[in-house]
Amino acid sequence: MELTRPTLLQRCAATLRAKQFVVFYAIALYALGVATPLLTGWLREHRPAQDLLQTSSSPLSDLAATRSWLIAVVVAGFYILNAWFRAGYIRSLVGRRHLRPVGMAQFGRLLALALLLDGAFGALTGLTNAQHGAAATELLLLALLLLSLVGLYADYAIVVSNIGPLTGIYRSLQTVRARLGLSAGLVVLAVLFFQGIDSLLTVVTSGSLAAIAPVLVIRVFVLGSLTFVLDVVLVLIYIEAIETGKIPSGHA
Repeated sequence: MELTRPTLLQRCAATLRAKQFVVFYAIALYALGVATPLLTGWLREHRPAQDLLQTSSSPLSDLAATRSWLIAVVVAGFYILNAWFRAGYIRSLVGRRHLRPVGMAQFGRLLALALLLDGAFGALTGLTNAQHGAAATELLLLALLLLSLVGLYADYAIVVSNIGPLTGIYRSLQTVRARLGLSAGLVVLAVLFFQGIDSLLTVVTSGSLAAIAPVLVIRVFVLGSLTFVLDVVLVLIYIEAIETGKIPSGHA
């Protein structure tokens, strides 16, 4: 007699329990993602930390605006560390704990994907900030949302299916198409949660870096933990799409 297949919700709950300590990995990666734009923003304009927290500039946009060698070193270090440990993090979600990619090929693929997607996000964000008309701004925000969907499963695909960045983006699109309602709902829900919590914490953030440090730590722990939950759900959606034959398992 064939056993009943666990539902996606059951698999998510079981994985969250089994991988609960990996949440600290997610928090550390989120902290890296928060600290880097703060540092590059400060190197660019030497503004107070409170102001930098309320801006939407990225390390790449700071580099493009200044072409500073020091910012370039920080940006390069961020993308190298992020790609390296992101690979280990995703591997830890689907198997034993790891701190590194399988090899340099996987590392290079994740690095290329991050640069490609962040460059596209940066360009769209810059256009959004430059627009004054409500209609144009809404269209660009919609474009940002669609871009989020395009790359939603790409890094999981690179690690799980051992494919390149462009194939990973294509596999992500296939997964989104197979689970469109769930994928779009998760993106919208994540944006609302992250922006809501971020806005709430920003309201009580004021003063010097030392004064806002406790709130910043809370922000990193809360949003890093939410990132962990979201990563578990998304990687399991991708794996389930493979198992049910909705998308190929590799290059096919």
